[in-house]
Amino acid sequence: MANSNPKYDAAISFLVQDIGLATALHDKLREGLEVFFFPRNQEDLAGTDGLESMRESFRNESRLNVFLYRPKWGNTPWTAV
Repeated sequence: MANSNPKYDAAISFLVQDIGLATALHDKLREGLEVFFFPRNQEDLAGTDGLESMRESFRNESRLNVFLYRPKWGNTPWTAV
């Protein structure tokens, strides 16, 4: 069920080799939006089941999910959530 009042406007998923592009995208989007971006939201996941909390951020806490896709995306524990 979609959350009618999500915590984030957008959530960004990426592979480590795309950190530069993901960071630039995050920096632009956060000028007017709440953005889940793991390198900046690690403290939100501290003390939780990291993978489950990450999954929740994308499934239920974000209006829009942004995926920087490349062939290996989805094949890591963090992008597979």
